[in-house]
Amino acid sequence: MRIALTTVGLVLMWVTVLWRVRLGRTGLPERALTVTVAALALGFTLDQPLIAARLDLGPPAVPNLADVLKHACILLGAAGARETMELHLHDERTARQGRSVRLLVAVAAVAALGVLFALSPARSAETTSLTVATATDGNMLGYWLVYVAFLGAVLIPITSTMYRFARHTEPSPVRTTFALIGAGTGAGVLYLAHKAGFIVLRLFQVHGGWLVDHYDQVSTLLIAASVIPLVIGLMWQYLVRLPVARHAAAYRALVVLHPLWWRLCEATPAIALTPHPAGRHDERPWPRDVDYCLQRRVIEIRDGVLALRPYLGLSNPDRAEDALTILGVSGRNREPLAQAAWLEVARRAKLAGVQPTSDQVTTAAGAADLAGEIRTLTRIAKNLPVVDAAADLLSAHRKAPAR
Repeated sequence: MRIALTTVGLVLMWVTVLWRVRLGRTGLPERALTVTVAALALGFTLDQPLIAARLDLGPPAVPNLADVLKHACILLGAAGARETMELHLHDERTARQGRSVRLLVAVAAVAALGVLFALSPARSAETTSLTVATATDGNMLGYWLVYVAFLGAVLIPITSTMYRFARHTEPSPVRTTFALIGAGTGAGVLYLAHKAGFIVLRLFQVHGGWLVDHYDQVSTLLIAASVIPLVIGLMWQYLVRLPVARHAAAYRALVVLHPLWWRLCEATPAIALTPHPAGRHDERPWPRDVDYCLQRRVIEIRDGVLALRPYLGLSNPDRAEDALTILGVSGRNREPLAQAAWLEVARRAKLAGVQPTSDQVTTAAGAADLAGEIRTLTRIAKNLPVVDAAADLLSAHRKAPAR
């Protein structure tokens, strides 16, 4: 399992490096990111059994040398990740501040690993797991302290930043990128905590227990959980542009929008340009047609909303916000769901044969582009039970006798 997981992560990292080189991005942040991933890929390449054996047993025949070189590459990759984040968060002049000190600290950390390894018994005897074999050695304790502290100082801020961006970004490929990178670095933090916990247990002469007995297996899983989301996140904005991914996303949106579209068709059958299917899974357009079908669906939903305008005056849109407050809805979903609840009251009124009041009432402006409108409509379609509950409250308020 260890070889399979590390090989998958390694292949994905080199694919990411080659992909980024092929894209030919020339900006400093893009070049820094490419070098960062290349350093990490090189480090994990050195961990492959054939290459590690060549370094450890052949000339220069230094046992465990592959592990040290791998850790050095990972530290340099972490330093590159820190600089990449600075370049993406700030302008180049601001990001340059303190860069020399940060890079000097990274070089010092790599040098410290080399010196501490050279002073330890690990350089004279090959081991299957460097952490397990050297957990209680004094020099190697310093080695692991430098390694864990440096990586933790890089990964924790990156994880916090990615989590914050993902929370405050609208659903989009960019938000998914933040979430995946944050998940990868978060798993890296767990890996460091797991390693530190194991070393502490060995220092206290704990030689048994689940954590000690399964250290290597858990470490392998955490490394895979860190590397795989990270590299997928780095490629995500390009992967979603592939025809297969684009068609899959369009088909999913087409299916998700079906209940919302169906409701509007019930109130105004004329909006359907073609006979509509009975269920959301009855639509199976050819891949080449799915984008057209999705665009047509959005247009028909727009037409259905316009057809409800004469009935919008039957309820107060401000009451929709109040209804959502009662239901405990907050955040970015609140405004679109309030609009949807207001429209649902109008739809019910039209179906019930209520006389329209005015055709001058308008809804809020939609998204700036088709992709944004699809995201907003799918958010509404996924929350139709909430929309129904808010519409029930609005309808009850409209029917309540005035005092």
